[in-house]
Amino acid sequence: MKTHECQQCGSDRIMLASAHGRDCCYVSIGDWESQGYMVGGLNVGGGDDMEIEVCLDCGTMQGEWPLSAERVAEITAEIDAEEAERQARVRQQYGRRY
Repeated sequence: MKTHECQQCGSDRIMLASAHGRDCCYVSIGDWESQGYMVGGLNVGGGDDMEIEVCLDCGTMQGEWPLSAERVAEITAEIDAEEAERQARVRQQYGRRY
């Protein structure tokens, strides 16, 4: 496995934690919630997989941080729109039974 250096302190002691959870993920950001697949764009994976990398020397979580409030709003709006489209397709396919 290829190792890399911490973006903060340069240490090569990076812990990678990875999980494969299919559609069993819960994400909460303030009052916004998502349940299903891992939210993409938040620097912790996406879809079926969640990955985080943390420096064991300085504790810095690796990736592009911080995420601006505007970027988080874009991501959550995209997810909400996708979910609304999915629900509309299901209602169209199955009618009011859904």
